Amino acid sequence: LDAGVGPVTAAAAAALGAAGVLLHEQVLGLDELCLPDRLRQQIARVRPDETTCIVAGWRVANPLTAAVLRRLNEGEDPWTLVGEIWTSGDLDQCLWMAGQGLSLSQELAERYGSLEALLQAYRGHWSAGKSGERTEVQGVAAARSVGCVEELADSGVAAGTDGLIGSAVLWQFASWLGQPITGGPDKAEEATGCPRVGQEHVTVQPPKAETPTPPKEAAPVQPAEKMPAPAQAEPAARPAIAIIGIGCHFPKASGTEAFWSNIIEGVSAIHDDPGSRWDTSLYFDADRSVPDRTYTTIGGFIDDFEFDSRRFRIPPRVATQVDPVQQMTLQCVADALEDANLQVDPRSDGRPFDRERCAVILGNSLGGEIKDAYAIRLNWPNVARRLSTLPALSELADTERTQLTKELQEAYLEGLPTIDEDSMPGELSNVIAGRIANAFDLGGPNFTVDAACASSMASIQSAVKALQDGDCDFVISGGADRTMGIASYVKFCKIGALSPDHSSPFDASANGFVMGEGCGIMILKRYEDAVADGDKIYALIRGIGASSDGRGKGITAPNIKGQLRALKRAYEDAGVAPNTVDLIEAHGTSTSVGDKVEIDALTEVLGAADRTGRGPVRLGSVKSMIGHLKSAAGAAAIIKTALALHHKTFPPSLGFQNAREDVSLDIVPLKVQDKAEAW
Repeated sequence: LDAGVGPVTAAAAAALGAAGVLLHEQVLGLDELCLPDRLRQQIARVRPDETTCIVAGWRVANPLTAAVLRRLNEGEDPWTLVGEIWTSGDLDQCLWMAGQGLSLSQELAERYGSLEALLQAYRGHWSAGKSGERTEVQGVAAARSVGCVEELADSGVAAGTDGLIGSAVLWQFASWLGQPITGGPDKAEEATGCPRVGQEHVTVQPPKAETPTPPKEAAPVQPAEKMPAPAQAEPAARPAIAIIGIGCHFPKASGTEAFWSNIIEGVSAIHDDPGSRWDTSLYFDADRSVPDRTYTTIGGFIDDFEFDSRRFRIPPRVATQVDPVQQMTLQCVADALEDANLQVDPRSDGRPFDRERCAVILGNSLGGEIKDAYAIRLNWPNVARRLSTLPALSELADTERTQLTKELQEAYLEGLPTIDEDSMPGELSNVIAGRIANAFDLGGPNFTVDAACASSMASIQSAVKALQDGDCDFVISGGADRTMGIASYVKFCKIGALSPDHSSPFDASANGFVMGEGCGIMILKRYEDAVADGDKIYALIRGIGASSDGRGKGITAPNIKGQLRALKRAYEDAGVAPNTVDLIEAHGTSTSVGDKVEIDALTEVLGAADRTGRGPVRLGSVKSMIGHLKSAAGAAAIIKTALALHHKTFPPSLGFQNAREDVSLDIVPLKVQDKAEAW
């Protein structure tokens, strides 16, 4: 079959009895083809519904202003007009006859990076379609049938078979976008694994006229990122980084031993708000449409932390102005230094180290909750002015009005912290790192990294680069988060992100994430230095990948392209073949969209690679136990994984009972680890 078939629609072709599929334009986005720059520019600005057009009965990819199209219209033999298109790339004088598979070329190049990886994906889907393995797919009640990719972004639509582009292309884009399909033979639809719409529930929309649209201005060509083929993985070129000390305080886990014990025993730390943060009678309402209310009260709370300010030479009065997120981080840093057998202060046990060469790089996004209390306090004058305009007050005698206002002020300010010279440093996010440098007399750089829920991951990336570049010899890194106030709950509820009742990553019942709080700290050091000094080594960091999503459906919606970029960059940086990885600690937020995008991205990168004798790739998320720690989430995930390596144990993930019908775990295969198992 030569019809612009993608990997997923190759399965449909196999199910219908095709002997094979031909790949022409589908591979043109790959760097390995070494196309001329002009062709690369044309591919880089691909718009699926408008990439090619029909001229004199021939489908071509030239700009509509190209001189060669005039000659084609005048009746010249198209084969004589092709000329040196593949070497010169002259789109004005050489005819570029291209099928609809060109619509897929850029996306396929970004997703797979190399010809071998792309072929592996086609082979994997082809085999599944041939064997008829995919028979149980999700049904969709009703939808409007559409025939172009642009309209697939709408809700309530399904990719049909009568549009501007063929179903081989359109269904492939529907698979990537998570949209249902309709209109084809049952065997073909079932083989794709896409959600399906029964014919009785489809509203058919007439196809639009195929009017050629002039291409956009050429965009600068960015080289496609290559994912190393398993047989050709190169060793890491830069020094590996060792984790030599850990300090943490997570929900129901004060310290590393308690944290690991809870993981192995499957202890969930998620429960209702203990009442110490906000009054549920004031702010809870199960009706999600009610303004300024939260529809959930559960979270991963820390209610066993006590701060010993004297240990860090902080006067008790000043300590009351220091946000608990700073207090908790100080304690965890001291624990991590002790765990690494490094001297916490000149009077303590442990090995002395060059404090001038120790950096502090931490992740934090929202600061702490004390700033909310300050904001409430400073709003009193505005409240008082509004009260003074009320008729009930203005009619009172001056003495009565003054006394009532005074009593209202006292009641309003009760329990709120005062504002003095210690307030600002006590609330600032960047002072979390600065206070550590001050408390432990460290002379390296200190700063706080804000990358939202990736903050601690970004801090570790910065720490690794600093060590690899020789800017320092030790880095205290990780993340801290203590934002469980009502403001966070209400704001997350208003974007529909929170679950009202549980956390179950990758399970069919997943309905949102559960907020948590905590602090995770790691002492990082170059591997060769750690070996030379005889340090305890929990695990090694060999590579890190980072990315942005670029333009997507919305500012808070995950985009698979960004996740694919990060994954490919990480494996390439580490020099590790993806199919050799046994355990993946996922983001695993337990949101319906997030979990699917993450599984799809992992499946694309890992591919259907041979894992003979290795078993499935184990998958889990610590959020199932302690909730989503926001800016400390990455630190908790890395600490969990480092401890799993250290103890040679596959750690369990909670809440997984039934796999989602729209998420395939059997291609790689992936297995959500639901019990502790020897590694």
